[in-house]
Amino acid sequence: MTDPVTELLAWARALSWQGVALLALTFAAWAAARRLWAAARGSAFLTPVLTAAVLIIGVLTAIDLPIGDYGRATTPLSAALLPATAAMAVPLWRMRVYLRAVWRPLVAGTIAGGATSFLGIFLIGPLLGLPLPDQLGLGLRAVTAPVAIPLAQSLGSTMDVTMLGILGNGLFGAMVTPLLARLALTRLAGLRDDDRVTGFTLGLTSHAIGVAHAAPRGGDMAAMAAAGMLANAVCTTLMVIPLL
Repeated sequence: MTDPVTELLAWARALSWQGVALLALTFAAWAAARRLWAAARGSAFLTPVLTAAVLIIGVLTAIDLPIGDYGRATTPLSAALLPATAAMAVPLWRMRVYLRAVWRPLVAGTIAGGATSFLGIFLIGPLLGLPLPDQLGLGLRAVTAPVAIPLAQSLGSTMDVTMLGILGNGLFGAMVTPLLARLALTRLAGLRDDDRVTGFTLGLTSHAIGVAHAAPRGGDMAAMAAAGMLANAVCTTLMVIPLL
């Protein structure tokens, strides 16, 4: 995997007005998506990541711009994923007392969820006609991209398949996870709704997209979403290591 600093230096040398315009498009689409999401009172079906992606794809299609050109223009945003993931240690430290109190169910849920997500692909992968390396890459769909991409490369997976799985899983999970988590808490377990549990589940199932969805709803929910994302990344990595 290319070093982020090297990527940024190469991007700066090749910077053009088109690149600046595409970066501006990205920020404008995100701002518009956040406004729409707020106007819809936080609808799970208008999650900003999905709406912004639709807006950007629409513009790229209208101007007939290859997606590769857009990817190169937005290199700084991609390069920021790794340090942004490392920075998740800050909200985790703030939630350390709560995490110590409930670590057992969190670990159990992480193992159950991570194993189901990764190993479950072997049930549907053959039905999709995918070769084994791509099945393994698709099994990483619930893992945050900075961790999933190097693992997928080591497994020989096709990056397009892995990224499609990550994006699709994140968007779908961000839409349905809050509803399912609240249903499980209030109807099945007979407990009151808890944003911390919903946040952890969002991060566990939907990685960074889940964290982005949780962020506007409050500090505790976002911090627990970060905890869920990192927990799943560690759990899945440990399952993949024997296959490398």
